[in-house]
Amino acid sequence: MSRDLFLNGLNGETPVKVLDGELLKHKIYWSFNIVSVSDEMDVWEGCAFDQRSHCLSDIFFYVSEENFDGENVLHELLKSPIICGLPYLVNPGKSFVTKVASDCKYLSRDGRYLLCMSSDDARCNAEDFLRLKIHDRLSMTFINGSHRGFILTDPFRSLVRFAGFDEEIDADRPVDLSKFLDEFLGYFDLMDLTAWDEIENRSPRIESKLRFIRNGLREADLLTEPIYALQEQCERLLSEYYDENQKEQ
Repeated sequence: MSRDLFLNGLNGETPVKVLDGELLKHKIYWSFNIVSVSDEMDVWEGCAFDQRSHCLSDIFFYVSEENFDGENVLHELLKSPIICGLPYLVNPGKSFVTKVASDCKYLSRDGRYLLCMSSDDARCNAEDFLRLKIHDRLSMTFINGSHRGFILTDPFRSLVRFAGFDEEIDADRPVDLSKFLDEFLGYFDLMDLTAWDEIENRSPRIESKLRFIRNGLREADLLTEPIYALQEQCERLLSEYYDENQKEQ
């Protein structure tokens, strides 16, 4: 395909073209602040390209903690044109380090989509966007040919714990999480950028909501990785910022 697209880099934009029909096959992992499609887990944010084909081989997209009301722009995005394929470097010999293209996120209220994009683009219409589908559940989004973010389908099935992740764990598999949708949405609605300031000050509001989310998972199957990841995250925050503090008192 001859369409020219551009990825954001630390030294400006880098041109790429698209290899039609090819998709990434790795599992998708969402470790709260990074969505990765790769066999590697401990990586930095950005894109990796195969040294021989110069085609996209792995991605690691940053997920901002800043929330925004993206219902309308998500609706527009889902009406936008979509092509399937993998970007490849036009100038493979040129040094390239990707730059974060998004600064906010939106989770649809049905838990179906995670949208990450720049807040500056929130008023764009369907005709402004292009979606490049690089995985069965993941598309990069472009405006006027420039990469501006991504949209992930069924994001909660890919949620994994922060630390101590064991690759033998059965993660990123189809699983019905609808019974606990309120807990998943509740956590990500709660823990935005302002919440971290509050939690540092031992905010009782944050503590109460974290305990409420954790309690809502009591009857859940903790062998299901997304459930375990969310429960462990609530436990970790409560332990580090509240329970240990109470013991000292």
